[in-house]
Amino acid sequence: MPLELPTVARLVQVGLRDLSAEEVAARDAAQGRAAWFTDAELARRTFEGEPFAALAKDIVETLPSEVWISFDVDGLEAALCPGTGTPVPGGLGWREASYLLAEVARSGRRVVGADLVEIGAGFWDGFVAAKLLYLLAGVAGGTVARR
Repeated sequence: MPLELPTVARLVQVGLRDLSAEEVAARDAAQGRAAWFTDAELARRTFEGEPFAALAKDIVETLPSEVWISFDVDGLEAALCPGTGTPVPGGLGWREASYLLAEVARSGRRVVGADLVEIGAGFWDGFVAAKLLYLLAGVAGGTVARR
């Protein structure tokens, strides 16, 4: 787990859908250094009338001042990247994901690096991944914050 590294201040995960007992135990053992925003929690809060903009602010507030964004395509709706290794119903839509990334940029946090993982081999998967990579570069470079 990344929290074993002393330079990692906090691990924030968004859109989780399938969790094992071991993962829950690891989060609990992290003593507040791990924050989860599960798909079920995000759905419940939006169904109860909370705007996604408020959810995004809550998520971003949990981040440290310097951020590494590791974007796992599995966190998106399976229809966006059907060739991913572990498609699961639910997940972030394109607008939610791009809004959340832009909110990181608008928050003034410094993005020190990023990676994009679990990309399927199909054309559509590659296209979505390329758009995500372009967006991540804009967030890291600060150009997204100006929009």
